[in-house]
Amino acid sequence: KSERSESSVTLIHRDQPSGFKAGGLNNAWRRSKAAYFLILDSDSLVSPDVCRKLVPEFIHNKKLAYARTKIRATNPRSTLYSAAISASNDIQAEYYHPVKFRFGFVYFNGHNGMVSREALEAVNGWPEEQPSEDFDFSMQAGMLGFDGISVDYVTFEQIPDNLNALKVQRKRWSFGTVLSFLTRWRAVKDSSLDWNLKADIFLHSYQYISSIPATMLQFIYPIFVLGMLYTRSWD
Repeated sequence: KSERSESSVTLIHRDQPSGFKAGGLNNAWRRSKAAYFLILDSDSLVSPDVCRKLVPEFIHNKKLAYARTKIRATNPRSTLYSAAISASNDIQAEYYHPVKFRFGFVYFNGHNGMVSREALEAVNGWPEEQPSEDFDFSMQAGMLGFDGISVDYVTFEQIPDNLNALKVQRKRWSFGTVLSFLTRWRAVKDSSLDWNLKADIFLHSYQYISSIPATMLQFIYPIFVLGMLYTRSWD
């Protein structure tokens, strides 16, 4: 069912919500003729100029599958939990992600970002069998030669403000990421992706399997990459 208002906004309601979030996204983009899609969650908060900021990235790079943004919290001071999570996320966004995305694999964040129709058609839509449809879509698009970028543009979301909400969120992330990796790892290994992108996909997934070795590798890998780049600069 759909309702169209005078502002040309179409509201689509599914009687049978199969495929979870991925099913809803597939149902929506396949009804549209648009070239690009802004993906938002119910708690997303973006500025009115978000499309003007993101669409040019796709115009300049015809192989761009998705553009993610720098996400901040709308409730950073609601509780001690939200304050801690917000601080951790901000540090990652400011210091860790710029280095990671420069040398590693840029994955789509699932919301507060934009994706292209061309990439969605190439991978036959969002994977409805995967709880982490964003990470799975990112791997598939990357293996097909598409790019992903992180844009220095701030958007907002609500973050967990208690332990139970945090556990539910992280459990979903862990299960979904590991399932996608176990489904795609052979294809990733045999793909034409650069070795550093393959290694980063492995590290990103392995952190949810075993935290101690993954944490060690997260420190060793950037040092190894920087050492390789430093050595080449002297060749």
